[in-house]
Amino acid sequence: MEKVGFLRSLFDINFKSFITRRVAKFLYAMQIVLLLLSLLVGMVAAIWYASIQSDPLYLAIGIVGLPLLTLLLMIGMRLLYEASIALVAIAENTYHLRFHNSRVGEGFPSGQPGHLDEDTFSRSVAVSKSRELTIDELELLKLDYEENPADFALSVLDKSDLEAWRKAGRPTLKPWISSGMPDFTRWLRGLS
Repeated sequence: MEKVGFLRSLFDINFKSFITRRVAKFLYAMQIVLLLLSLLVGMVAAIWYASIQSDPLYLAIGIVGLPLLTLLLMIGMRLLYEASIALVAIAENTYHLRFHNSRVGEGFPSGQPGHLDEDTFSRSVAVSKSRELTIDELELLKLDYEENPADFALSVLDKSDLEAWRKAGRPTLKPWISSGMPDFTRWLRGLS
């Protein structure tokens, strides 16, 4: 998934970037405020109407019924927002796993990201060096690196490169990723 600006995401007709997570918090807060204001107006109206009509039913509706209805509406809204965000998270994770598995070949042998065996190290490095990475893939790699640099290094560097990276003081790999992940040893020497 691409990480682009909000307006660019709105006009993304390929749906490569989602706005759900960005706007959900704002929309949910606004709906809560509007719902609570509606509750307040409804309770005042019910109490006022009950005093004019001298009918305790309106008072019961205003004091018990409206808050209960508001609570149920808030629960329903929350469930809808959680479902929407969960679907977006599933889509993003599926995209990430599909990309990672296409680079590694068979995915994670142990079933856990960051726990790669020796064979997977060499397959991952070989596949990543066998073709040119797209801009989207490089951006995704940068995001992966930002989330957990150590796990990222484990998944893309072979043993000798990983050791060299550690000896060099674990410099940031963002420039290496941005430059298309050239030969790591040469890139690392260029930092000195």
